[in-house]
Amino acid sequence: MEVKLNDVLNSVEVVRNLAQENVPAVVSFRIAKAIRAINEEIDMFEAEKAKLVQKYGEPYEGGIRVAEDKQDDFQKEISQLLNESVTLEVSKLKLKDIEHVQLKPIDMMTIDFLIEE
Repeated sequence: MEVKLNDVLNSVEVVRNLAQENVPAVVSFRIAKAIRAINEEIDMFEAEKAKLVQKYGEPYEGGIRVAEDKQDDFQKEISQLLNESVTLEVSKLKLKDIEHVQLKPIDMMTIDFLIEE
């Protein structure tokens, strides 16, 4: 499935919380696969973000930070990265399989790309 990287990053906490619920084995398997796929995308994002920090960074207290005069360029590239579409090889969760789980509407909106009715 195609989804924006930003949506993937925003879904992490909700999906991990969903993984703590008692669900049928098939649903648990699908959630575990989703977490694995999401983690792979997060790892790639973090690696690219680190490259951008190096590109736009300056030494700061034993580390590195994005230079003040390069913040706009850094944010522009991060925004482009977050708007990138990625492919998650996961099966959607059926709403009926997680209907007993208490989720806030905002949580459902966050993971709607993983849910089918």
